[in-house]
Amino acid sequence: MGAVEALRASYRPQQITTLFVGESAPHSGKFFYDSDNSMVRYMQRATEVANSGKGDFLDRFKSYGWYLDDLVLTPVNKMTNAQRKVEWIGAQDSLRDRIADYRPIAIVSLLVGIKSIVGLCCHSSRLQR
Repeated sequence: MGAVEALRASYRPQQITTLFVGESAPHSGKFFYDSDNSMVRYMQRATEVANSGKGDFLDRFKSYGWYLDDLVLTPVNKMTNAQRKVEWIGAQDSLRDRIADYRPIAIVSLLVGIKSIVGLCCHSSRLQR
């Protein structure tokens, strides 16, 4: 397991209530669970009402049963759109299996472009249960 996936796993709640699915960790290395990056700030703003408590945002994020995973487990943000789409399609089975393992109550796609793939993975993982 790489450093990004080990860090991600350290924030996995025992029961995932809401799974947020992004495209991939960025090529820059400024990953969500590193805490000092734009994705954390965007998620903090988007979840402001629920996150009005004190303490570390990522610890609260986990305590709510929220978890951020990515469709593709390798950076794709430096690829062309065509290359990214190939990677998205190639990652479907992996995401489907992870969703089946996580058994979240809700799933939120964080990128409109991957919404249909995330939906297919969600539907397929439920058929496997």
